[in-house]
Amino acid sequence: MNDSTPEDDEPTTYVENSKNLFRKHTPKVLAVGGVFGSVALAVIAASLAGGRDSENAEDQESLSAAAQRAPGLSAGPTWAGD
Repeated sequence: MNDSTPEDDEPTTYVENSKNLFRKHTPKVLAVGGVFGSVALAVIAASLAGGRDSENAEDQESLSAAAQRAPGLSAGPTWAGD
C-alpha cells in the first residue's frame, strides 16, 4: 500500500486513503454500483414473476380438480337456450 505523507509528514490513515481513492474514481464506482443494482433488481423481479406463475398454476390445478369432483357444474355461464 502506498503510504504517502501529507505536508505535515504524518502518514495518511486508511480512511483518508479511501476517501481519496473514491474521490479519484467516483464515476467508475457509481457505474459499477448501478450495474450491480440493476442486476439485483432484475433477479428479484424475475423471481417474483416466477412465483406468480407457480401460484397461478396451483390455482388452475385446484379449479380443474374441483371441476372433476363436480362434473355437473360448469365453470362458465350457462344459457337457457342451450
